[in-house]
Parts: sequence; structure tokens; C-alpha cells
Amino acid sequence: MVTPLDYLVADPVSDEEKESIARSAFPHGKRVSVEQMPLGCTNATYRVFVDDNVYVMRIAFRPERIEGRILEKEVDMLRKLENYDLTISLPKVIWTGYTGQGFPVMIETNLSGKTLRVLLEEASVQVDGAARTLGRFLAALHSGPKHPAIEEFEQGRPRFADLPSYARHYLAEWRPLCERVTYASLKEIDQAYEIVERGMAHFTEKEFPFIHMDTSIENLLGENDGGVIRL
Repeated sequence: MVTPLDYLVADPVSDEEKESIARSAFPHGKRVSVEQMPLGCTNATYRVFVDDNVYVMRIAFRPERIEGRILEKEVDMLRKLENYDLTISLPKVIWTGYTGQGFPVMIETNLSGKTLRVLLEEASVQVDGAARTLGRFLAALHSGPKHPAIEEFEQGRPRFADLPSYARHYLAEWRPLCERVTYASLKEIDQAYEIVERGMAHFTEKEFPFIHMDTSIENLLGENDGGVIRL
């Protein structure tokens, strides 16, 4: 099992440089400090305290993520999404730059709240409103900005002309794994593949929406408002 520690065994940027970056981003801040957050397998992440405000700094350190310009693409996506009403708040990009080693850096607004997993574990919470909010968020995201390349955020993958060719490629790649599951028969797997194949003709788009592939209870924040979860 791969864990964040497999990617990051030490802080990739010195404390002095992180504070220098923060002061460059907030030159008028009287009190500026940086605190490391739990290790991430994609970016090194820190809280930046500027006077009475808190921000988040993310630094890409994995070579393949740097080569693929993944953090820069995320910056571009977040800036485009600022122009859309998505019903759920997204971080706003405050500052971008690079470390002395050439690692991409982004500083964004800090979103407060608890993860949805924690909120669901609290007693007597109502989830209907949060579910509707999440549905509206995903619908708005799908109608938001588009990109002509479906594999824009994937590295070392073949190019695909359209969604059907993309889907057929991964259906074939993942077929051996599907056949190893114990809760579905081969006949049921065949039927599922046939249903997907029949639906391919409906996907004629040449541009594709930005979506979050991991809109999970770990990546959604909210608050318990008198027993009602609000995202």
C-alpha cells in the first residue's frame, strides 16, 4: 500500500524559504508564519498565518507532477471556476510562484469546517440538504468551463479523440480487475459492459468539463448547523 510517506520522507523546502515565500506573497503582513500540515502524497501543504488570517500553501514536489504541470493546471482551473456559481465554496488562488529548486507553489484561501466523514459521525445530523447541495454543485461543475483534451490531467497516457475511445481503452484495461471481484458474476460483468457500450453513441462532446474525481467524504468540508449539515 502506497502512503504519503512513500513520496515524502522530509519537508522538501526549508523553513527559511517557506517563510520567505509567504512574505513575498504578503509583503504588508506584520506577522507571518508557516506551519506544516499533515503530509500529502500530491503536494507538500502548509498553513500560512498572516496577522489574523489563515491561508494554505501547496508546493508540488513529485517529479512527474512537476513535469506534468499539474499544480499550474489546478491554479488555472480554480481561477476559471471563480466565475461560476457552484453552490459550494472553492479555494481562491492568492499567489503563485516557484521555490529556488523550481517547485511550483500556490497559496490559496483557507476553507474552514470539518470533513464530511466527521460530520456524518456526529449524532442526529440531517443530510438531505447537503445531498441536494452536492448534486447542484456537481451539475454546475459539469456545465462549467470545458477543455478540449480529456486526458489533460493524466500523464504518460495515450491521447484520445473522444469519450467513447477513452472509455473503451479503460474498460479493456480494467477488465481483468473486474473479473477478479467476488460479488459479481462474469455474466453480470458482461451485461454491465454491454450497457456502457450501448450508451457510447450518446457521448458526442468534443470538449470536456472539469470534474473532481474524488468528491468524497474526506475531501468535502462543512459544518453542523443545529443538526443540519451545510457544505
